[in-house]
Amino acid sequence: YTLRYFMRRRGSVQLLYYLTDDRERAIEARGKVAQGADLRVLARKESKAESAGTGGVLPRLPLDYGHPAVELAKGLSQGGISVVREISTEGMGKSYAFVQVLDIQPPDPRSFEELKGEIALELDRRPVEGPELEILLSGR
Repeated sequence: YTLRYFMRRRGSVQLLYYLTDDRERAIEARGKVAQGADLRVLARKESKAESAGTGGVLPRLPLDYGHPAVELAKGLSQGGISVVREISTEGMGKSYAFVQVLDIQPPDPRSFEELKGEIALELDRRPVEGPELEILLSGR
């Protein structure tokens, strides 16, 4: 309950993430996605991100989380594709990334008591997973 309440209060985003060390490849991949290609397929084949094996799917991240993918998603709505930007990544030097927004939830100011029932239903449908717990424990 704590984790899900924490995420609702902060707002969150679910993203597909593409990362490469080749700017032109990133621009080309983004263009394909903008024309209807599935970013999950491209990420599995080409992305250098840890999430490539899951098709670029990142765990749900708080809107104020210090991850480059969240920064790329700022100002986008559901289905939106970010521009390609140069980002810093540990161990890769210059990297280029873009994201596609699967879902975005704005911060919810309601109290725990008001949200408890919704959170219970959500936990029944989708229990807390390891990556979500890592986010909570990271303190970011």
